[in-house]
Amino acid sequence: MQVMLIMAYLSWFWAGVSGVIAAWVLGAAPVAAEVLTLDRAYREFLSRGVEFGIVADEVAATAEGVEQARGGLRPRVELGASVTGRNQNVLSSTNPAYTIGQDSYGEGEVNLSLTYPIWDPERTQALSVAQAQLVQAQVEGLVIQNATTRELVVAFLSVAQAQVDIRRAKVVQRARQELGQVVTAQIEAGREDASARDVVLADVAAAGVNLAEAEQRLAEALGQLQRFITSDVTAVDARSMRIGAVNLGRGSQSFTKPNLLRYSPEVQAALAGLTVQSERQTLAAAARKPKVQLLASLEAQNAQGSLFGGGSNIRMGATGVSVSVPIYEGGILKSREREEANRSSAQARRVQQVQDAQIASFKALRLAQNQLAAQRKALERQHAAMSRSVQAERQRLESGRGTEAAMLERSTQRDLVMIDLERASLQQVLLQTEIFALFGAFDPRVVAAAR
Repeated sequence: MQVMLIMAYLSWFWAGVSGVIAAWVLGAAPVAAEVLTLDRAYREFLSRGVEFGIVADEVAATAEGVEQARGGLRPRVELGASVTGRNQNVLSSTNPAYTIGQDSYGEGEVNLSLTYPIWDPERTQALSVAQAQLVQAQVEGLVIQNATTRELVVAFLSVAQAQVDIRRAKVVQRARQELGQVVTAQIEAGREDASARDVVLADVAAAGVNLAEAEQRLAEALGQLQRFITSDVTAVDARSMRIGAVNLGRGSQSFTKPNLLRYSPEVQAALAGLTVQSERQTLAAAARKPKVQLLASLEAQNAQGSLFGGGSNIRMGATGVSVSVPIYEGGILKSREREEANRSSAQARRVQQVQDAQIASFKALRLAQNQLAAQRKALERQHAAMSRSVQAERQRLESGRGTEAAMLERSTQRDLVMIDLERASLQQVLLQTEIFALFGAFDPRVVAAAR
């Protein structure tokens, strides 16, 4: 069954991808009253049980449909009973055996009947439809679980990115404030024009605005994360995350188009829907086939005496076979067949649509990963160059040929590049999350394995 293959692939996937390597330590979270790790966030998410509980209830409800369809193929036994009181008034009669008069008496009847479908293609096919619907519900449950888990991790990483943005804004703000102090000292020493103070003050104000905007983004990201957890948090801690970066070369045997089409929950859900529709189309055709039933009944009657004679106690049994063939139903059955055929065609187009969308998303994510990897390398080279520049500027300052403002600018640029590297690391984890979710093989406990 495809559902079992998808679930089994979840565990096989991690063992098979030897290219999932490396570990980055992301920047420290700000000091907060309550700091959340991804592992804890996932445990809190599972403890709530709302989203996954809904999925389990829907699957259980659909499973009852299978039992109902299976029950339609079993014998049906009915027990009936009736008690009747009769009031008989004979006003006249030409039969001398009948007495003119009035009488009241009672009748009792008990009936036990059995009906067994010997040959009923419609009921048999209804079971196939119900079983296909159960598979569809299970796969759609995997889609919901996969998507909800992805949303949790994205929300967590969004908070982490917002925290990095705040750190970056604070570095810029601090640098602008320190530069203001340097410019003020130079103005007081007569080495700088007083108008330079206005420029610095404008830069400090702009840095404050950027910091306020970053803090607003953090508040919004925390609000999104709060949907999935039970505790109130003000920050997340990414330091304990062991983050594997997909090695696109060595992972090519697992991250392939055939595997994507085979294991993608969205594709499998669309294919399950196509299977259901195919079974429904067969069900519509089965309604036009003959049906054969075995009938058996046992009946007991008891009647008291009447004006026409004594009472009676009767036992009757009957067995037989009934055959029914629909000949003309006003065109309804043929219309249902055409309806289901059109729905099957539409679902087949949806399958192709989903497959094309998944492949396009995968290509876009692979391209984004390549571009981000190149960006990281460029940032690493830039950071190395900036570190050398800071060292050179420090030597110039010590020899009296440099300025404090230039030294401050070089140090700030180096620190900002380092923070940009951390943000790129988070972005790479986000892309990796999207790829794993695309394959239906994402488990936050692997990404957030505590040290």
